[in-house]
Amino acid sequence: MIAKHSPLPSTVPADMHITRISIISMATLSLSLSALATSIPIPNGSFEDPVFNDGSGLVSITSGLAFDWFFDTGGPNAQFGIINPNDQRFTGSTDNLVPLPSPADGNQYAILGTAEPGQVSSIRSGTLGVIDSATVYNASVAAGNALTSQFSSHTGRLSLSLLAGEDVIATNFIDYSTVASGTFQPLSVQFNSLQVNQQYVGTSLGLLSFAK
Repeated sequence: MIAKHSPLPSTVPADMHITRISIISMATLSLSLSALATSIPIPNGSFEDPVFNDGSGLVSITSGLAFDWFFDTGGPNAQFGIINPNDQRFTGSTDNLVPLPSPADGNQYAILGTAEPGQVSSIRSGTLGVIDSATVYNASVAAGNALTSQFSSHTGRLSLSLLAGEDVIATNFIDYSTVASGTFQPLSVQFNSLQVNQQYVGTSLGLLSFAK
């Protein structure tokens, strides 16, 4: 799925407790042209690389490239990492007997967390192509809360945005208080390059997710 994995400059145990944490699992960014639908590949879009043992993972606390995503801490003690859960987090996930609950995709998920009031941390994709004319773009992510409070917060907000170069062209969010323990809920956002949005045609397409 990806060409290389860059080593993390600084890591902490995946189970480090912070005041506020968001848990996300990225689904597939898709492209819809007229009546047809074509998927746009997202490097490490379901956070399956690297593969970890059950109940383990790796977390970065330093801004930079991590797991093929560009991580911005937004301040001290934020974290972004990948977890292979067990049944303590999501029922049936021990030994990967079943995939994560729908609408999540795969057996692993990412955590994106903040530790200070008002802090915003984010992950950003690389360029996913260029924006075509007369095209509808749909991005989606599965936002989850683990079964126990040790691994989730039920507080904060996760946003998902489509980018045209450096510009946010569409965004949506979900409050984690609305996501039940042990489940994932879908979050999606759409952009239409028709009519008033023609100025973005030919601009690089990207994906951005914030936790706060």
